[in-house]
Amino acid sequence: YCAKDMVVQIGTCITLSQSGWYYEHCSSQEAKSLLKRESVGTFLIRDSSDSKYLYSLSVKTSRGTTSVRIIYNKGQFQLDSDERISAKMPKFDSAVRLVDFYARLTDMGKSYVCRWLERSGRKDLPIVLQKPKRNCVVDLKHLCRLSINRSLPKTLSRTKVLSNMDKLPLPTRMKGYLKEYPYIH
Repeated sequence: YCAKDMVVQIGTCITLSQSGWYYEHCSSQEAKSLLKRESVGTFLIRDSSDSKYLYSLSVKTSRGTTSVRIIYNKGQFQLDSDERISAKMPKFDSAVRLVDFYARLTDMGKSYVCRWLERSGRKDLPIVLQKPKRNCVVDLKHLCRLSINRSLPKTLSRTKVLSNMDKLPLPTRMKGYLKEYPYIH
């Protein structure tokens, strides 16, 4: 690891802890159980059971719960995928930003763009991330921030998200608070 990796991973740990949907020490089976009665699109991030990976994203789909590893490489996170398309997969500077990208696609009605593909290659489903499975009560301040973030114009561009926050008629300090967690979940 280099200093950049430490900064990225510490930042990701802080952001995950703020999210309320990070399940430390949660197995794949426990995630399945947690998501069993939830609606399609409910998700959580948990520690990966494979020591080669930091995290896994567990999601309730129309076929049940699925988990996909989150790859970390050179300061970037991406969903695990077939080697043939790995270079084309979007990469992000935090695991929460990765989830936010797919959640925004869902929110924009564009979940069909990215799909879960079974190893056999025969069956696929759109990646739908609609609602986090919270593991704690989130404070009112954070809930207000999420509500404001969701009310901003829909965009996948982080630059546009931050620019839209700058346009809000709010004190600078409040805008700074919004920018600390510019995600919709």
